[in-house]
Amino acid sequence: MTLKYPNLTKKFMLECDASNKGIGAVLYQEFGIIGHFNKKLNPTEMNYSIVEKEIFAIVRALIHFAELIRGYYVKIYTDSRNCTFLNGTLSNRMNR
Repeated sequence: MTLKYPNLTKKFMLECDASNKGIGAVLYQEFGIIGHFNKKLNPTEMNYSIVEKEIFAIVRALIHFAELIRGYYVKIYTDSRNCTFLNGTLSNRMNR
């Protein structure tokens, strides 16, 4: 896989996903992939609900790519429809 240098005049897109054993994300722009991130979940994290895992993936990816995306517009994609219906109903863990 060939990674591309970011074009700071273009929008960033971050696609995140979670499974029972790990989380991952890909940062890209319209012309190609800029970077990727993955993490194996520890036993405590494996007990999170799927919504918590999806949000955890987003937060960890934003932290991982912070140096590249800080101050720029980032569109986040997830395949979890539950994340789109949170509307302020976050657990204490998700608020942290």
